[in-house]
Amino acid sequence: MFLRIPTYYDILEDRVPAGLVEEYHTLLQRCTHTFKEFSRLRNVLSSDSDSELDNVSMVEGLRMYEDMETLKRRLRIIENPLLRYVLGYRMNCGQQSCRPKGERPGGGRVVHVVSSSTSVQSLHSLMMDKLLPLYSGKEFELQFHSEPASAVTACHGGDVIIVCPGHYIITNAISIADSIQLEGYGLPDEIVIEKRNKGDTFVESIGVEVKISNLKFIQHDAIEGILCVRQGRLEMENCVLQCETTGVIVRTSAQLIMNMCDLYGSKGAGVEIYPGSVCSLVGNGIHHCKEGVLIKDFADELDVPPQITMVNNVIHNNAGYGVILVKPEDRTAAAEAEREEEQPGGGATTVEGGVTQTEGGVTVSEGGVTQTEGGATTQEGGVIESEGGAEETEGVVKLTSEAEPACDTPVSEEEHPAEVHHSAVPPEYATGNDVIKRELLATSVTKRRAQRSRVQDVGAMRADENLLSQEMFVSIEGNQFRRNGMGSFGTFLY
Repeated sequence: MFLRIPTYYDILEDRVPAGLVEEYHTLLQRCTHTFKEFSRLRNVLSSDSDSELDNVSMVEGLRMYEDMETLKRRLRIIENPLLRYVLGYRMNCGQQSCRPKGERPGGGRVVHVVSSSTSVQSLHSLMMDKLLPLYSGKEFELQFHSEPASAVTACHGGDVIIVCPGHYIITNAISIADSIQLEGYGLPDEIVIEKRNKGDTFVESIGVEVKISNLKFIQHDAIEGILCVRQGRLEMENCVLQCETTGVIVRTSAQLIMNMCDLYGSKGAGVEIYPGSVCSLVGNGIHHCKEGVLIKDFADELDVPPQITMVNNVIHNNAGYGVILVKPEDRTAAAEAEREEEQPGGGATTVEGGVTQTEGGVTVSEGGVTQTEGGATTQEGGVIESEGGAEETEGVVKLTSEAEPACDTPVSEEEHPAEVHHSAVPPEYATGNDVIKRELLATSVTKRRAQRSRVQDVGAMRADENLLSQEMFVSIEGNQFRRNGMGSFGTFLY
């Protein structure tokens, strides 16, 4: 419930992609419907009935309960901002805002010239440098546009867009569905395309073969990045990407070739790489982002690792890591490590509530009691008994009583006659102390487990200098990592 209040405002302020919002509302409706059916079925069941109909209804109720738990887990992914960023956008990865038109029926091609205003001299230079040498054939037609978005909308497969120097402000996303070329005529800083209003994407590419060059993009409030390659192959060369929210995203099965570009300012990662994608980064500068390059690994059996090439890039001055891998934590290994930490130094120990006899007494790993000659000791948040007073320390509670026995194990007078005489107490006091002891043990263990669970839910980030040795990296050479806040390489476990 507490997570749904900020989620509501995130949706209200357009911080969540439209496809993910639709998925969220669908999950809420399904969860509500399943809960109503489950409640109706639960109300008609009789607790003391053994009829076959009630048995079938109980099986159906268990199935509904499992369905509700699955839906709740998916809702929590969207409601938690961190998990939504790491996992949730994967649900929306197949959304497409446009469909390809293909080539023109007559086979002709169009050169789209974009210019808000131009002089005769500039037009003459364009004709001599670009149009006449490259596009003077009979199959080419010339069209003029005042801004880039309308030119992209008018394109068919094989068309070329040439953007003249100027500052172009657009309000809608640029969706490239066909195989086209989008290039600037001049230096990138002279040809600026700026998107000012909110929306899911700025530039979206699903074309089979797309090339973008010599342009500067300025992003404002685009949720899914300044550039999102959903499908196909995109080659980007000599571009400047000034981000505000998220950088370049390479979705599953997409391919990005990014050469000699400058990317900066992202509040997320400069480049996000999804499983099953192909990403080649050569000679780029990625700086002043939260993370430099972020690689997502969902550990799904159907996912294949991405293929990444990084050559001669300079990744510097990012708040987090230069390159970070996001992957699920190995819960089995974590549980084994936790058990090893909980084992005491001397004597054998059981894993969960078991008892092992040692020379000094018995030891229990989880909330158990260790019997020694001096009293009872628990391994985790348990009770330690000794003589004189009561003491509480961090994570351990100590109860002391001059008249309380060390444990319930009987002790013979022949072995310790003086100790038995000293520890004799009425049965009602011993019973009460045992109840208090068990409650303290249970409370302490529950708190420790809850703390561990909260830490695991948020995720853990750590340095990983062996990251580049993984098979997903096809070629790694000549890269420079400078002044990144948390180091060059890291791993985020969720």
